[in-house]
Amino acid sequence: MISVLERRGEGILIPLDIKGAFDRVWWERLKSRFKAKGMTRRALKLIKSYLFKRFLKVVTQGSASERKEVFSSVPQGGVWSPDFWDFDISELPDALSSEADDFEYADDIGLWYEITDENRAVIVAIINLDLESLIQWGNDNMTTFEPDKAAFMVVSQRKNPFDPFENSAGITMGGMQVKRVESTKLVGFTFDSKLKFGEMIDKLAKKARVRLGAIRRLKPMLDSNNLETMYKMFVRSILEYGSVVYMGASDTNLAKLDRVQKSAERIGGFTIESLSSRREAAAVSLALDLLDGEGYGELQQHKSQLIEPLRLSKKRTRYVASAGLQLKSKARTNSLDQYKRSYLGSIHKIWSKLPQTLISEGQVSGWCKIKKRAKQFLTGKWDPNLTQMSTKKIKNTNNNNTYNTVLNNELNKKDDWNAIREELKNQGISLNNNGIFTQLNVTCK
Repeated sequence: MISVLERRGEGILIPLDIKGAFDRVWWERLKSRFKAKGMTRRALKLIKSYLFKRFLKVVTQGSASERKEVFSSVPQGGVWSPDFWDFDISELPDALSSEADDFEYADDIGLWYEITDENRAVIVAIINLDLESLIQWGNDNMTTFEPDKAAFMVVSQRKNPFDPFENSAGITMGGMQVKRVESTKLVGFTFDSKLKFGEMIDKLAKKARVRLGAIRRLKPMLDSNNLETMYKMFVRSILEYGSVVYMGASDTNLAKLDRVQKSAERIGGFTIESLSSRREAAAVSLALDLLDGEGYGELQQHKSQLIEPLRLSKKRTRYVASAGLQLKSKARTNSLDQYKRSYLGSIHKIWSKLPQTLISEGQVSGWCKIKKRAKQFLTGKWDPNLTQMSTKKIKNTNNNNTYNTVLNNELNKKDDWNAIREELKNQGISLNNNGIFTQLNVTCK
């Protein structure tokens, strides 16, 4: 989408809602599709066993209903559930026109249409036909789309953006008018019509501050190390959700996330790498994966091109030694500021920070082989000239006796696993060579 805006184009984003989603995965159809795609023998037998003889019952206020066998749905939170769901709707794109670009993640489905000079007059009609085709496909595949929850958003930075109602009755689905919105949530992200990501960052910062408040209340019971661990696990993970996607946001918006981390550092008395350096590390990690062919689906289309730029000599009359292996810049002089800051527009600058010795090693042994060190270099945790990693953590000057609490001692406790093993053995429980606990001599009275 950001590439469309970079071309000064426009597009229409349509998030769709499916009633029941995971609950409507019909097992017999799913198993037949696995078989049709070539799954055989033990793998197919495992899937059939997983989707066989499942029951459910309702428990409320201490009372339970009778068990009832079910023949559809996959468990919410199950490891295989999102993959089963994606496979079950894998034929959905066949119902769409070539103008549609569909994307799915878990139970979220979205459609993207780029508006061009060629399709501008008919794009609304194409979208309406696609939406009706989806309803028909859903009827044939026991999938119910909910038109009353559907919405569309015009993504544009033009002064007069595309208006679907200008030459038509607008976008409809199932005989109902699809409402227009200025922002929408899809696949875990909040998109606004100009892709500024301000609203999404506000939500992330607000959610992170709520969690930071809980950590602040634990400060009297935890030392600096444990407060830092709590922050990284429960707060920073919120701030960094989708960081490669929103890294093109303005400095003003990104500063809201930085302020949350600075507050955490003041509370916990620690200093850690900046969020901006971690965004750069995440971007390089993605670039290395794409260079190694690890991109999934259309993501591989964003693989960067390697080049060896030449430097001018001081006399500026001839080219001299190369400046090393670099990534070709996709940004132009007149590119949008948010595109220059985005992954596509800035990855070549981030790449140029990496030491050439590391890049040369990756070119020979594989790009993913250097991914860990590349990320550590950008976050200041690894220096190619040193054999040991350096950290920026400040020295904890607090008296450890101040934090002699049950919670803090439990977190800092180093278990003696040999003693635990002996204790379990005395209780008649043993750990075999496969790491499985087995009951030994048990006397029943």
